[in-house]
Amino acid sequence: MRRNKIWRLVAVIVGAGVVFALGQGLDASYFVSIPLGVAAYLGVLLATGNLWEAEEPGK
Repeated sequence: MRRNKIWRLVAVIVGAGVVFALGQGLDASYFVSIPLGVAAYLGVLLATGNLWEAEEPGK
């Protein structure tokens, strides 16, 4: 598995975790939790340098 795909998977898990934690744990509405989950997803991709990085061609 390529490193880009692993970081994208981690970003999806973090974003889903934020949505779940805000929606269930803090009882926030989805109007608040979904945008913050997307922001967490993009934040992980930005922090790992994979936001604008294109995938390498397969062999």
